[in-house]
Amino acid sequence: MKCPACGKENASDAKFCNSCGSPLAFPGNHEVEDRLPFSNQEDERISLREEGREVYPQGYYEDRPSKSQKKMAVKIVSLLVALAIVCVLGLFAVKTWKRAGLEKEATQAMEEGNYQDATVKFQDLYKATDQEKYQKKMTEAHALAQDSESLENAKNLLAQGSYKQALQKLLEVRNHNNGIKQEAEKVLTDLQTTVEGKVDAYNMMQDYSTSIQLLNGLLAVAPENESFLAMKTHALSAQTGMNEEKARAETEAKAAEEKAKKEEKEAASRAKQAKASSNIINTFQYVTSGSANVRSGPGKNYRVNYSLDRGAEVYVYDTFYDGTRTWCNIGDGWISYRTLNGEL
Repeated sequence: MKCPACGKENASDAKFCNSCGSPLAFPGNHEVEDRLPFSNQEDERISLREEGREVYPQGYYEDRPSKSQKKMAVKIVSLLVALAIVCVLGLFAVKTWKRAGLEKEATQAMEEGNYQDATVKFQDLYKATDQEKYQKKMTEAHALAQDSESLENAKNLLAQGSYKQALQKLLEVRNHNNGIKQEAEKVLTDLQTTVEGKVDAYNMMQDYSTSIQLLNGLLAVAPENESFLAMKTHALSAQTGMNEEKARAETEAKAAEEKAKKEEKEAASRAKQAKASSNIINTFQYVTSGSANVRSGPGKNYRVNYSLDRGAEVYVYDTFYDGTRTWCNIGDGWISYRTLNGEL
């Protein structure tokens, strides 16, 4: 078949010219026949639309999508975009729902006093959202968890009688001024009541030293506690009074003992003097001292009538003991027995 464009011979069944690439006329292809002949220039593009195909001078051609195919493609792309948007929104909604549920659980845990669990949940919320409000709630829950543990330890220590350690834990909680402070104040009141009962019991047994020792330990932790200060003041006052009473009793006991010894000694002396006196009545005695005063009565308060020299003989008619010495009645006066028995 001869090419109508360049005149070259081609096979009878060829659709395009092997030389210039132009479409060839063949039986049944009336659309091509109607468009021939074309320009002879090799660089001119020859277009032919046949069932959606585009033909080029070099013999290359490709299928072009139809309008229905384009519409279908647009629908598919739109559907995919819508699906992606739905997925993103759904994922956001799920995250929001989970976050709201976790926040509700955390808040409920705080209300129920489960502060450790609340701390973990608020921490998860903070990690997921990086929001400052969750960080603050996490810090608050953590502090409450620590204070709650300290409060329980304080109660156990109080039950065990470790009052100083219990007081330390309670003051730690009270100083934080949070939701547990009120309960800590109540336990502190219970501790003060318990300590007061202990101190009263020690004071009744006059064991003031133990009371003061207990109160000193508590005041070392809470030096301004008025209740403990009042109890210590009372215990010190009672201890001082007891010590004074004890000292007074010891002094009186010692004086009584000395008095008893003195009386015993005096009684022994009187007994001795009485025995000696009974032996010298109606006997002659001799002055053994350098001189002996003869008095008007049995005692040193009486006047001296005269004096006797050593060796003078006297007759004893009677005797009298004045508590210190024995006096002898020699008829015209009284003379001390010491001047007669060699004591002087």
